Amino acid sequence: MKRRRCLANIVIVFAILTIWIGVSTAADGIEVSASSDNLLSKYEKSDRKFKRSEIGDKIVYFHQRTINGAMVENDFVIYQFDRNTEELLDERVQWRSDLPEDGDRLWAKEEAPPLIAKQNAESVVEGEVQFSQLIIISPESEVFPIGLDSPTPCWV
Repeated sequence: MKRRRCLANIVIVFAILTIWIGVSTAADGIEVSASSDNLLSKYEKSDRKFKRSEIGDKIVYFHQRTINGAMVENDFVIYQFDRNTEELLDERVQWRSDLPEDGDRLWAKEEAPPLIAKQNAESVVEGEVQFSQLIIISPESEVFPIGLDSPTPCWV
């Protein structure tokens, strides 16, 4: 029953996600790591992959955490630099405390939460499905306010 309710709620927010993804992917850049980028390496010591984009007079680096192929909502790192001076203008780190720090394996295979197959989730959407993504929805989600108690990946 919980799966059906989750699926129904996901369908409701599908339109919201389409807009959100369109905005977030509009500034896609090149993928870099601190070891391959002199500007980023001054501030970032991890081996995370970032998208580097030039937006207006800024250079922006964005890292979105994923775990087991699922995007982690409300979990990211952003650096913004002045394009001319390379001065750090802003650094934002939003890391969820309800998930393991390393994020490599949230669930062992034998204890993975039941997932609705991508095809099953897409089959309940009216009209043509243009995009779907596996997301670990945040308990504080403003985009997907469906009240999940645990970090369960859902197709949206």
